[in-house]
Amino acid sequence: MRRVLAATVTVTMLLLAGWLLLEAAKPDPMPLGSVLPDLEIRTLEGVGTTFRTGGASRLVVMVYHTTCSACVEELRMLEGDVERFATLDLTLALVTDEDAEVVDLLREDWPALASSPRVQWVLSDDAALEEAFPLPGTPGLYVFGRQRTLLRKVLGQKTLDALLAGLHKIGAPEASTRGSTG
Repeated sequence: MRRVLAATVTVTMLLLAGWLLLEAAKPDPMPLGSVLPDLEIRTLEGVGTTFRTGGASRLVVMVYHTTCSACVEELRMLEGDVERFATLDLTLALVTDEDAEVVDLLREDWPALASSPRVQWVLSDDAALEEAFPLPGTPGLYVFGRQRTLLRKVLGQKTLDALLAGLHKIGAPEASTRGSTG
């Protein structure tokens, strides 16, 4: 009986290790340098639109969901950084697959994000969003540069300074980490 149990555990561990190796060997679906995906997005009013940069040199795309506690915490941190967006030369696009009514309720908690000309709240369909921004889980932060190429991507919570400091580490010329940390 012990041998059967030991063999079962061994086979299970080998299968798990094999699966992990296969997952690790998969190519990155959106490597650094990728072009901003051509995603069909719409405003909260349902009008088709495109990602806008407002003349900023960087566009930070955040994929979020209102039921994700890490996403809500990320929005709270970004709410405190809204005034810095202009000095950091960036625009933020907040993208979800939820209904506009749900997003409108969330926006009431984040008045600075809701009213900033440097923040774009947009909606997309679930399948299209998952295909365009393939990181599993939320929040997903993607930083695109002047040529709309991917400079950095982060899964999970990250302060604005930490996100931009990562750009500095990879040598992105337009990166700046000035300001308070949070």
